[in-house]
Amino acid sequence: MVADPAQLHSSSETIARMHQAFDAQKRAFAANPYPDASTRREHLDSLRRMMVDHQDAWAEAISADFGNRSASETLAAEVLVTVEGVKHARARVARWMKPSRRSVGLLMASTSAKVVYQPKGVVGIIAPWNYPLFMVTGPLICALAAGNRAMIKPSEHTPRTSALMA
Repeated sequence: MVADPAQLHSSSETIARMHQAFDAQKRAFAANPYPDASTRREHLDSLRRMMVDHQDAWAEAISADFGNRSASETLAAEVLVTVEGVKHARARVARWMKPSRRSVGLLMASTSAKVVYQPKGVVGIIAPWNYPLFMVTGPLICALAAGNRAMIKPSEHTPRTSALMA
């Protein structure tokens, strides 16, 4: 099988755009590597607004990708679940950020230990096709609440839904 030169060119352009996006995400993380709870809530709020403001577009795109999937199913199983997940994370993000003490044992009784939770940087989220929106936004909620940046790779079986994520 011989590769199509046009497809190779398109692939190299896609890879170049991915590298640019990744570099931009790394720079943004480096500028604020330890976002406070307020900033994390703002990122979560942006996700929630995007879900709610574009819920009809999500339902239409997913229906087209699946060949007539019920808008009610998309709204309930993908949009609403995401919005509720954002509310859950938003209410707990400050508590999740707090360092937690750990026992050091009898031999180290005069010392103390704690776990300090820190963002990792830029995380990758790869989603399957069956629930193309929530399988992206579920992990995205966790990444944003943890103070990370994220790059998303939706399933190629859902081209219309993927186009809305771009």
